[in-house]
Amino acid sequence: MNKTTTKTWWSLSLCLLLAASCNDPSIDGIEFNPGEDPSPEATPESEPESTREPEPTPEPEPAPEPEGEECGGAARNACGGCEALVGAVGDVCGVCGSGRLACDVNNLDVYLCVGDRGESARNACGGCMTLAGAPGDVCGACERAILVCGQDNESLACEGDANACGGCEALAQEPGQACGNCLLDRIECDGNEAVRCTGNTDCPTGFMPIPAGTFQMGSPLSEPGRGPDETQHEVRLTRAFLMQTKEVTQGQWEALMGNNPSRFPQCGSDCPVEQVTWYEALAYANALSRQEGLAECFALSGCIRAPGEGMECTVVSVNAPGGNVYECQGYRLPTEAEWEFAARAGTQTAFFNGGLTETGCGLDPSLDRAGWYCGNAGITTHPVGQKQSNGYGLFDVHGNVHEWVWDLYLGDYASLGGTDPVNNSSGSTRVLRGGSWTFFAELCRAAIRFGFDPANRFDILGFRLSKSIDR
Repeated sequence: MNKTTTKTWWSLSLCLLLAASCNDPSIDGIEFNPGEDPSPEATPESEPESTREPEPTPEPEPAPEPEGEECGGAARNACGGCEALVGAVGDVCGVCGSGRLACDVNNLDVYLCVGDRGESARNACGGCMTLAGAPGDVCGACERAILVCGQDNESLACEGDANACGGCEALAQEPGQACGNCLLDRIECDGNEAVRCTGNTDCPTGFMPIPAGTFQMGSPLSEPGRGPDETQHEVRLTRAFLMQTKEVTQGQWEALMGNNPSRFPQCGSDCPVEQVTWYEALAYANALSRQEGLAECFALSGCIRAPGEGMECTVVSVNAPGGNVYECQGYRLPTEAEWEFAARAGTQTAFFNGGLTETGCGLDPSLDRAGWYCGNAGITTHPVGQKQSNGYGLFDVHGNVHEWVWDLYLGDYASLGGTDPVNNSSGSTRVLRGGSWTFFAELCRAAIRFGFDPANRFDILGFRLSKSIDR
């Protein structure tokens, strides 16, 4: 620095200290520009301040949006979205409650089910509870049973362990089942490991047990000769019963009633009794009950003429609780449902041994083997039991003589219901079943049914008896 420069800086400094006004910027020939750095260290290479870029001014933060403004004025949901959510964060979800609800960070309007194990969360039975064991594990005091899933899928049951008598050995039959050759006895426990049939009651002579069961009553639309009153429908019979294997014969009637009303006595004592009214069939059933010490099934009053002479009655009632013929203790006529069930013996064809191929009096192979009709009978009845028997051991259910049953005739018999049906009140005629020696083949089918005045007595009318088996 030269003397002139030194003098100038000291003069400026003194001027500033004395707060003097220096109107003349030129001191000793040196010009001073405001804004110019007077530092003695300033050099021509220094960048002028006017060429520097200014620092950017920070933008002010926006004011917070009022809550709910983006959701149309509604409050946000628990996850910060706008849609209503079902449930709450942490609620149980998923299969068997194996997961928990949580917010989806990618979509604030839905929940995720976090931790859901899907079907693997179910137990071995398909439920959700913890099982004490596993299906198939051995269990029980006899250690011969296994655990099986309960109906609720949430428990296990030990099945097949102790038998019904309290022992461990398998039983040949279960206690309470019908047994004996007539199904009139019952199975009972014989100690813990065996059973026995109490008694050995024989069936009444000429009767066979018919089991309880379900069948299709009536005929299919495709069956030849079918009538409009044969609507096919399911029927369930809840109790077993006895059925006479053959139609009541002239010899049986005469031995019990003391006369023979038949038109064909020359046929012989083994031929079916015929020319009996419906009332006379009831009278015969009562007489047989009395003979064997059983309560009579029917109460007959207002009757005219004796049995075998065209008997008719004005009042008939059933001696059983509620007038239920199934509850009778003595002999009786079968119900219409019992008759068809017994005649079919588990079959569904027109005859118990096959279908119908001849509707008139020509040769029908199935019917020719099973019964007497206009195609093979000539002009008379025939001894019972000469043709093929059905699966229950019954003879002549097709042809020979029509058979009275208990029911009043009802065209729409399907309306009686499917369990133990019987018509006690609707109608005035009684039902005939089975066909006869003078009828066409199509009128001897298992499903054929007729309604006759119960006072009629023709040479085509006979019957067979039945009896309820105690439950």
